[in-house]
Amino acid sequence: EPVAVLRRQRLSNDVPFCIETSYLPQRFVPWLSAADFSLENASLYAILRERYKIFVSKNDETLKISYATPDEAELLGLKTGSPVILLRSVVQDVNNNRVEYLKSVNHPDRVVFHSTATVMPL
Repeated sequence: EPVAVLRRQRLSNDVPFCIETSYLPQRFVPWLSAADFSLENASLYAILRERYKIFVSKNDETLKISYATPDEAELLGLKTGSPVILLRSVVQDVNNNRVEYLKSVNHPDRVVFHSTATVMPL
């Protein structure tokens, strides 16, 4: 299926901390373009909501250690082959359509992941 690909280098205080690549089925975002992200603080999920009426409701995430490719290393200020934190996520909308596959390559010294869950007793 044709997809729109959005690749972004994320910064904090002008320091790169991750590279996010989103793959979105073209049928859900037929007019999405690079120009949509030319404004500072442009939000993919705000565009999905406002323009396409896509309301994200859940995701399935996996974290693992990986190793920076030459391109990733350059963008993150690392040496090729350095360890990175790899987050992969499949995002669904309220109708259970898979609307995004996300690959996020994170600098190991600049990103912390935190998770909270409510556990129901048996």
